[in-house]
Amino acid sequence: MLRLYLRLLALLLGVGALAVWLVSLWTQQHHGPRTLDYFHELTRGQMYELRERLAPLAPARRPAALAALQPHYGLVLSLRQGAPVALDAPQRDTLAARGYLQNQEYEFLLMPLDADLLRGDWLQVRWPTEKGVGENAWVLAVAIPVVLALALALLLWSGLLWRDLRRLRLLSQRLAGGELGAQLRLSRFSELRGLGEQFNTMSRQLAQSLEQQRELTRAVSHELRTPVARLLFELQLLREAPDAARRDALIDALRADVGELERLITELLGLAQLEHRHDRPAPVGVAARPWLRALLDQVGREAGRQDLTLALEAPDGQTLVLHERLLKQAVLNLLRNAARHARTRVLLRLEPLAQGWRLSVEDDGPGIAPVDRERVLQPFVRLDESRDRASGGMGLGLSIALRVAQWHDGRLWVDASALGGAALRLQWPRPAA
Repeated sequence: MLRLYLRLLALLLGVGALAVWLVSLWTQQHHGPRTLDYFHELTRGQMYELRERLAPLAPARRPAALAALQPHYGLVLSLRQGAPVALDAPQRDTLAARGYLQNQEYEFLLMPLDADLLRGDWLQVRWPTEKGVGENAWVLAVAIPVVLALALALLLWSGLLWRDLRRLRLLSQRLAGGELGAQLRLSRFSELRGLGEQFNTMSRQLAQSLEQQRELTRAVSHELRTPVARLLFELQLLREAPDAARRDALIDALRADVGELERLITELLGLAQLEHRHDRPAPVGVAARPWLRALLDQVGREAGRQDLTLALEAPDGQTLVLHERLLKQAVLNLLRNAARHARTRVLLRLEPLAQGWRLSVEDDGPGIAPVDRERVLQPFVRLDESRDRASGGMGLGLSIALRVAQWHDGRLWVDASALGGAALRLQWPRPAA
């Protein structure tokens, strides 16, 4: 901390000194002539009076006359013989115009009393010497408290900053040590509060991501255990099968279980790809009504139910901007889920919004209880555990739809349908221009 403090203090003092010097230089260059004119207006009356009294006198009488005048002037008056310095052209012009010279430090005036500038008398008028605190002392009296106050303020500020930086370092060490989810507490007045909140958000996301990976790993292990166990059991039965018909039946069962494993692996790979949101495919525009009608027809063929009605409500002339492959997968998952649970009717509705679109998939099935509406979107969650995978799915369809919605910077949620069952609503914004 000491090194940081000393560097900041040196930088502050250096910049302050440079600023003072530049301001002084600028003031002298831009206001020096006007100040000299003002100073001339203040002093020309006294200089005229002194010339009128002393110039007519003989050089020998001037010292006595000057001594008699001194008590009546607050200025220090003295005589000197000859020009004090070699006069250049600008000084000669000033002397001709004003009758005397003055330096830019306003310390003294010089006025010739004789026509012979080189050997004649010159009157020197100097401001009186201060009997109190001198100019340098006043500068020190003002500068030292200011510098000390700045040094103290900088010490307090750098100390608080160093404390917060140390807390950030300790938090990063805790995260590196595996303590995901650790949080940093900073004062709301801290300069690093925004950075601290970003650290806290990162920590929570890391903890949440790790927990999701653990849950997914446990769920995958559980889901794989059942088909693998069935495969082993069916292989054993196949070895002991007494006739060709029995073997053919077992081979068909093995093929079905291998197909189930393949579907599970495919959906897991799709879910894993959706976890990484970089390298997004480019959005495209599609005609909404034909595109949605094609998805409904596909799900109708897959369902193979004569009693199931698949209805579409979508305004004509709408164009959806979306990642077609991903959103097609999400909508198909929602429709398949609704077709599995619907009694007789599934409704797909498109609602154009001011800032995007909303797709609702509704059915007239048993619905989803409010307490389960968030849980059902998680991987491998099947509310009706009595269903087999042929009728109940893998438990990944809604989770994949949720990830697709997030890919589109949108959201997916479960609601109640006016048809009596569940309504799954997928909403996403229009892409930025």
